[in-house]
Amino acid sequence: MQPHREFVLESNNIPECNGQTFKAHEEKIREAALIWMNVLLQQ
Repeated sequence: MQPHREFVLESNNIPECNGQTFKAHEEKIREAALIWMNVLLQQ
């Protein structure tokens, strides 16, 4: 199970002209980064 790979692909599909969509994805990226930091620290 590698959600980070899927996540990177998803974030690469952001239409940059749509600022609102970009901001929503930015928040998701920040959330995912925090989750991954926790996962890595627990190993």
